[in-house]
Amino acid sequence: KRLMELLKHLNTTTTAATASASGLLASSRPSSDKDPSLENQSQHVSNILWAFARLRLPVNDRLGKRLQLLCERLMVSFSSQSLSNSMWAFARLQSHVDKSLWEAIFFKITELESPEPQHVSNILWSLGTLSKRPPDNVTQALMSRLSSYTSASARKESDIRLQTLSNSIWALGKLSRLPPDQDGGKHSG
Repeated sequence: KRLMELLKHLNTTTTAATASASGLLASSRPSSDKDPSLENQSQHVSNILWAFARLRLPVNDRLGKRLQLLCERLMVSFSSQSLSNSMWAFARLQSHVDKSLWEAIFFKITELESPEPQHVSNILWSLGTLSKRPPDNVTQALMSRLSSYTSASARKESDIRLQTLSNSIWALGKLSRLPPDQDGGKHSG
């Protein structure tokens, strides 16, 4: 009986999350990157992805494609946290990420102004988990950020958690063993 209740709850939760995501997707038609509501919309999309991944809820193909399309459209407004959380969700769900979304993600990574160490670590971990080697300029941008955090930490100007550093080193090691990406966006797993 308890199992049936849990399954019913999971189905209700999944249906509600899917309906919420579908409503957001239907109402989101960003007009320009100057639109003040874009960052709010990108945070909602990121939160939806994060929730599905955190709860390990299945994402059907239709919803997955719609969420990726919305991520791509809103990528210009993603904060480092929204980008980090979305990439973590894609990795946790082992999602196939379309080539065009990878291109938008890689461009956004190089444009991030002051991502927190945890965000950089999550991005690197996600790339490693998805076995997705980014272009060299993206790897250099991430390594430069990581280097600045470790230097500042050594000077006692900031604090970087050892788990953040450990995850980043693991990801960089894994990414260094991958061949250069030949198709520009298809993850190999």
